[in-house]
This record gives sequence, structure tokens and C-alpha cells, in this order.
Amino acid sequence: ERTENEEFQSKLLSLMTHDSEEVRTAAVEFVKKDLALRGAEENRELIAKIHEMLQSEDPEIQEGIVNALSRNDAVLHQSEIVEEIQKRADDGGAASLLLPLIPTDLFTDTRAIEILLDLWSDFKEEDQRLELMNRLFARHSLVETDTPSREVIKLLKRASTDEVAAIREDVYDRIEETESLRKSPRIGEVLLSGLADPSAGIRLKTLTLAQEQSEFWKRADTVEYLLKLLVDPDPKIRELALQSVENFNLLQQEPRFAKRVKSLGDDLELGKKSSALLLANGLDPETIEGDASIQTFGIPDLDFFREVVNPYFYEVGADNHACVECHQNHNILRITEYMGEGEIPDDIVIQNFNSALKVVNLADPEQSLILRKPRSPEGQGGESTASSTGLTHVGGARWPSKTHPGYQAMLNWIQDAASSQDRRLRGTISVDSFSPDYAPELALDNDPRTIWHTEFVGAMPGYPHEVVIDLGKKMDTSAFQYVPRQDATNGRVKEWEVYASNDREDWGEKIASGEWSNDATVKTIQLNAEGVRYIRFRGLSSVNGEPFMSAAEVIVVEAKGAAPGS
Repeated sequence: ERTENEEFQSKLLSLMTHDSEEVRTAAVEFVKKDLALRGAEENRELIAKIHEMLQSEDPEIQEGIVNALSRNDAVLHQSEIVEEIQKRADDGGAASLLLPLIPTDLFTDTRAIEILLDLWSDFKEEDQRLELMNRLFARHSLVETDTPSREVIKLLKRASTDEVAAIREDVYDRIEETESLRKSPRIGEVLLSGLADPSAGIRLKTLTLAQEQSEFWKRADTVEYLLKLLVDPDPKIRELALQSVENFNLLQQEPRFAKRVKSLGDDLELGKKSSALLLANGLDPETIEGDASIQTFGIPDLDFFREVVNPYFYEVGADNHACVECHQNHNILRITEYMGEGEIPDDIVIQNFNSALKVVNLADPEQSLILRKPRSPEGQGGESTASSTGLTHVGGARWPSKTHPGYQAMLNWIQDAASSQDRRLRGTISVDSFSPDYAPELALDNDPRTIWHTEFVGAMPGYPHEVVIDLGKKMDTSAFQYVPRQDATNGRVKEWEVYASNDREDWGEKIASGEWSNDATVKTIQLNAEGVRYIRFRGLSSVNGEPFMSAAEVIVVEAKGAAPGS
């Protein structure tokens, strides 16, 4: 039986170079996915053939052989195979070929993580980076430890701040499933990024993971993010943030928590608990004034950011350095490098815009880290009692005072976003389909926990779906915001269009269109429409290919300075 198996394997390997493309493709696919090379370690002719295939100039053949080798440790450790693999490991351009072998002992832990870090820089596609995370966590010696190396933490931090939400979600899910890593004090560096994530689901996940991290709550940057999370738009996050203040005795650690906890007094579900917590710490709620209000979905002005705020990231300071020099690799406020001349492209501006939102505090604009850090003295970024801001900054002080134009520009931008909820236009809503418990009005109730959802009991109408908002009278608008459902993928919009009309009959040309990724982050588009009454938001497809469409909120924002009823 073994001889027949080896003969079959030899013939199969030969078919990988067959004249017929169809035969070659089928053979390579079988080798890649199913061949385990059983018994090949005792057949020198077969080992020689495997070695020959490994040296092929065809990358698909190489990939197929490497995947097969990953299933047979005995063949993998044949001297000529080891020599060839090591030769390719030293060739930076061929490192990606070796990814299936990362979990094996063919490489030391040090070499394995070096390869993974190098590949992270080379891999740009979502599926490539997800596969890289698969291989990292398959190497148990790297992650199943309470003392992960600096390089492992570095890779996890890169994944936790990736622009693709699915990758960020994946890394936190993996941390949750790996007990020793989850409980390691070193993982706090990765969790910090999650507390500032634009996705409410990730913020909640990392806040939950951090409950096992006692030292984590003593960090100055953790305090800053928790102050923000106490008034987060998501009620589950607010509840767990308040629980964290209690669990880790933070009212005794940081005086600012008293006013922020008091700010929850108007929260129907947390008001009594917040007062009880203050009393338990010897503080009288009646004598404390809250310093913030629960955040809503503020809408920072992208145009103002592009024209006024973003240039400061590239402006050379008194030390002949610009923010971008350090922040192009920063874990949270990551600024994209731009070496060209003239106006910075929109895709880079939007990347910087989304990154800046992570260090913005709409509930208390002047406490935003993006404003405090540039006024802080040089240091490692931690807290300092000698600093007027309470923090240090690796780049040192960029602004001498609050009067600096950069500070004022960013403060105005944040304050405008904080007040944008006041410009949310109220109206009525109609849709093409809805399920009884998921009425369209739930997309206008300012509560992200409730959703409108197309029909899914009995009938299941497919795309396109549409939402029409009647503003009640002609208005000037500046933005439209789609808040995806926060708890699941079903119904999240992928491809979309937006139209405006005065009479609901003539919609004209679409004002905007695009495609969104599968995550829970709030989607904002510019909607500069004058004198319109009706806004039509059309979904053309969903992120998971299902026929459903849903929305936690749909928001239309009035233009700044618009005359009432104009």
C-alpha cells in the first residue's frame, strides 16, 4: 500500500509540470490542499523529486510543495529540503513562500517573528494579513505565554491599528481566545489601541479584555481613553467603563473621574449607579458638576480638516521636524507619509482624518490628546506631574501655548464636531421594506442599539433597497451619516448612492456613491445640497451578499450658518 502511495505521489508531482494547463492546475491544487507526502521520507527518489519541485521557478508549484511539506515533519527535515528552505528564508523576496512553515520548528522563534514582521510590511491585502495572523497564532511558543516578546507585541499592535476593521477584530478575538496572552501584562500596549478604535464593537471587546489587567489602569493614557468611554455613544460601553472605575478604584486615583461619573446622572440606566459610586467613595453627588454630556455621533468637518488641520501634520517645526516623521508608524495617531508636491491626495487626507478621530474627545474637546500631546514636554509619552498637561510627548512641545494657530485650528475643528448634533435635521422616514419589530423610525431615534431592517419573515426582498428622509421643508445640508448596526454583519451596506430632491419626483443625478467595508464604524459623506427637502439613500448590495439592508441610524446634518427654512 505504501509503495502504491509513493508511486501515486510521484506521478502527481510530475503532473504539476504537465503540458495541459488544466491538468497542471488540478495537480497543483491537489498538492497544495491535500497531499501529505506519507511515506516519502523513506524514498530517496521521491525526496529528490520534491526537492526538484521546490527549486521550480513557477511560484504556484513552489507554493504547492511548501504546503505539502507543512503536513509532513519527517520529509520537511530531510537535509536537502532543510537546506533549500533556509536558503529561501535568507532571500527576502521569497519569504512569503515560507508562511505555511512558520508553525514548524524549522525556524527559531526569533527568526519566525522576523519573517512575520517583514511580511506584514509587504502584505497589503486583507486576506494576506489575516493569513499571517493565522500563522502567528499557530506558532504556540510565540503567543501561548505570559511574556510575549517585544516583536510579537509589535506585530499585534500593527494588526490592532490596521485600517481594515476585520483585521482589528480578528486580532482581538484571537487574544481573547489565548488565555496566557490575554492575561499577560504586556498585552496592555495592544489593548490601548482598541480603546480608541472607531468601531464600538472593538472598543467594547478591548474594554472587556482589560478587566484582567490591573496594571493597565494605572497608565495615564488609559485614564484619558476611559474618561472618553464613560460618555461613549454606546450604552454597553458606558456601563462597562463605569464598572471599570469601580473595579479598579479609579475615583481615588484620578480626581477627574468624579466629574465624569457625575456626567452619567442623566443616563436613565446608569444615573443611580453613578451617584451610588460617588457616595461610596466619600463624594457628595449634589456638590459635583458633570463636565461632559453623553456623546452622540458628532460629524467632524472633512473640508475644514483638509484645508486647515491636516497641513499642520506636515509643517516643519522649530526643531526642523514635522509630526509625520514620527507618526507615520504610530500605533494610534498614524499620519500617512506624502513625498509628492502640491495638494495632498484625498485618500491620504481621509486616512489622516480617521486616525485623528481616535484622539479626539467630543465630550470634552480641550482634553483631546491631539491637543494636549503637542503642548507636552519631551518624554516617553507617559504622565508627568511636572507637565502642565499631565503628559509627556516623544516629539516634545510643538506648540508653546493654547494661542498657537495649530492648537486653535484643531480645537475649532473638534468643537464644531461636538456641536454638529445640534444641526441634525429631524424629519420622517420611509423605506421600501421593513420587518414588524424593526420599523424605519428606529433609524431616526438616536439610539444605535435599535435598528431598521428589511423584511426577513415570509418575504425577503433583495437589493436595491432605499431609505427616503423627508426633512419637512427645504433645507441646506452639509453631511449624511450612515450608522451600521453595531451588533452583527447582517444588513450592513456595501455599495450605495445618495440623491436629493425638492419634490420626491425628480431626483436628478446622484450626489454621491461609493463602497464601504464590513465594520460598525460610522460612515460620513459630504452632502452639500442647497434647498432640498428629500434625501434618498439607496443600498445596492450588502457586505455579506445577503438580500437584507439595515441601519442603526441615518442622519442628515444641516449646513453651518443655514437660515431656518431656507
